[in-house]
Parts: sequence; structure tokens; C-alpha cells
Amino acid sequence: MLFFEQLSLWFNRSKRKTAQTQPIKIVRNPRSCRVNSKVAPATNVEAIDLNEIWQKLQQEFFPMHYALDQYQIVWSRRNNKRNLAVCDYRKKKVIVSPALNNIKFRQIVEPLVYHEMCHAVLGEPQRQNGRFVYHGKEFHSLEKRHSQTRSLNEWIKNGGWANAKRVYTRRMKKFKTA
Repeated sequence: MLFFEQLSLWFNRSKRKTAQTQPIKIVRNPRSCRVNSKVAPATNVEAIDLNEIWQKLQQEFFPMHYALDQYQIVWSRRNNKRNLAVCDYRKKKVIVSPALNNIKFRQIVEPLVYHEMCHAVLGEPQRQNGRFVYHGKEFHSLEKRHSQTRSLNEWIKNGGWANAKRVYTRRMKKFKTA
């Protein structure tokens, strides 16, 4: 029995199944033996596979950056109200808001993951005048390589992110009361 199967069996036995908690699906990244993807709480729609998007973008845009293989990309367990996603280059982890874990946001998640991948490639932000510059010239030149970056920015400006948060919050309230 593989380690991940044992971990899954142990996790499912030890976790109490109540209306508020669902078992977490553990997915293994074929490139490394790390547990790296957790599916957000039960939804009625298909979930987006972040690892699949990460690997596709890495092969297309950064095939020689092998350090990207070490990154984990996961759905957040919290309802992020400000950030669509966060890249922690020290922990080598990208966390994406669960509000976007809906198949209708697939076109938004891909450029968002690419945005966070650009942060991962550049690593620690530069300092200018005592402030960290996360989105400098070098970052923008990398980000422009993806064709859907402009549509992501327009979606955010037109209230798409605010609407996604609202819908997700309502869905989670219904889930908790059910």
C-alpha cells in the first residue's frame, strides 16, 4: 500500500464527518512525492485542477526553471476576501482563493496562476526607496507573455472578483446551515 493511500485511509478514519467538515481529497503530483492539492469544501460543480494548470504553464513559459517543480499550489481553506492568490516564495507555495474553484472561472484561474508563477520565477521582490516592489518592470515584461493577462485585469476591474466572493460566501453559508 502506498504511503498516500495509507495517509488517506488514516485521515478519513480519524476525521469526524459532520455537516461542516468533508473529507479532503489528496492528490499526488507525479513530478514529486509531495501531497500538494486539496479540494475545497463540497461544491456542486467540477473542481479545477491547479496542478494541471501549473504544469501546463510551466512547460509552455518556463521549461528550464526546474525550481518551479518544488512549488505546491493549493486551494485556500479560508475565504480570502482581499487576495485572489498569494505566492510565498520562501515556503515555495501558491495559495488560491476557494471562491475561484468553479469550472466557470477556468479562464480566469489560468492567467492568475501564471501571475503567481511570475512571482515564483522572480523570487524575492526588489527594494526601491525603502519599499518592496512586487510588480516592477521585469515582472510586467514576464506577465505580458501570457495572452489572457489583460482579460484577467478587466474581469477584476469590472467586478468579477467581487461577484465571485459574494457567490462563494452565500454558497458556504448554505453549506454550513445544511
